[in-house]
Amino acid sequence: MVAARRCAVAAFVAVALLATGCARKPRGADVGDAVVARYITFLKVDRDWKVRAGAAKALGNLQADEALPALTGSLDDEDPRVRLEAALAMIAIDEDETPIAVLILSDIVSNKHADSKTRTRAANELRLLGPGAVDAIAQLHASLQDQQINVRVAAGRALIAIGALQPNDIALLSWMYAEALASVVPSNKSDMDAALEALVGLDELLRDDEYTQAVCESFLSSQDAFMQVVGAKYLAAKDERFRPHLLAAAKQGLGVYNVMGRILSVEAFKDLGEGACPAAGELTRALADSEPQVRDGATAALVAAGTCAIDPLTKALRRPAPAVQARAARALYEIEGDPAVVVPVLNFVLSSRDNEARCQAIETLVKVGPAAKEALPRLINLLSLRQSYCWAALVSAVGRVGEDAAVPALVELLTDPRVEVRRSAVSALAEMGPGAAIAQVPLAELLNDEDRRTRELAGQALERIGSGGR
Repeated sequence: MVAARRCAVAAFVAVALLATGCARKPRGADVGDAVVARYITFLKVDRDWKVRAGAAKALGNLQADEALPALTGSLDDEDPRVRLEAALAMIAIDEDETPIAVLILSDIVSNKHADSKTRTRAANELRLLGPGAVDAIAQLHASLQDQQINVRVAAGRALIAIGALQPNDIALLSWMYAEALASVVPSNKSDMDAALEALVGLDELLRDDEYTQAVCESFLSSQDAFMQVVGAKYLAAKDERFRPHLLAAAKQGLGVYNVMGRILSVEAFKDLGEGACPAAGELTRALADSEPQVRDGATAALVAAGTCAIDPLTKALRRPAPAVQARAARALYEIEGDPAVVVPVLNFVLSSRDNEARCQAIETLVKVGPAAKEALPRLINLLSLRQSYCWAALVSAVGRVGEDAAVPALVELLTDPRVEVRRSAVSALAEMGPGAAIAQVPLAELLNDEDRRTRELAGQALERIGSGGR
């Protein structure tokens, strides 16, 4: 019954929005008395908090002045999520209601009976109000001690936006943000969200030069390698004199257990560019890191380091790990642009069972193009397996590397039942231009394909093939 009622409410909301033009109305505009009255009824009497919260949000979107008394009554709703939506709706309808809404939001932030997601959202809404949320300062300060890191981070960001930081808050916030980054578990979405918010919060905090030096230097003096990376990264961004500190801290950071520390370290090496040359060996070893973001960052940092990375990367080509070989080859090709060095290795990696390694190799072969012809047989063999892993890159590689020899294999894919396969094959044939002339008849048949985008691509491909590829 509850699910059925929610569906009925959702349907009513959709119809109501269509009837009002789906746009927010100026305050006081006639949005339809029946629509507003129905929402007010939902807000007052429905037993489902989701329905009441949805009604409050809808009334705010409609900016219905006549709903203010009902919304004011909902500020005493038993569910904090309804109170939150009612407070926001009141602000949307009349900015003069901001002071009372701030009191409600600040009460939610410090309400231990509210779930952490709701407390976090309340703090974020206070942040958006900026100095207008000055009456929430006491509750936000108290929330810096909340058990949930998400709430602490959001409260800190709100205090920054309000402009209400006290001297003791600077160190507390900076260490709190660092704690959020240090404790992150990549597989935990809540942890990752808190870490991302912490990065933004730290950046906001350190925009003020008055705070930056003291905060970052306290990080540099820490015995914790992760803290040193954080401090050095921000200091070096503001003052080049700290780049040597960044190099030393990033070297240490590559060896920490904390994944965010390693991610920040490889990002720091990329920022250093050629200045990361003393760590080229460590970065090459990081190509085998357990975390994809670290591996990606190490690859980018080695490319940014330039020619000094050639020797360790060349040695990495001989390592028995296909994933390392593929990334090393990719970096080498971007630095040197020599197909003769990397194509044999990439061709070998194509026979690996490591999906990530194969995809890395395929993506590099797309860049190499016709100079990678020795890899064509294995590329076509992978194509015949019809596996979905990095399919678009594989089809593109066959087209770029094989040219005329790849056309029959691509034509065969034009009748594949999967729409993404047909689209990829059509795009690859289009890139080949007149060299794909024998594909014109099957491409013409796709002009009647059930998928609109496939029909469009087929038409474009026929134009390119028939017009000399222009």
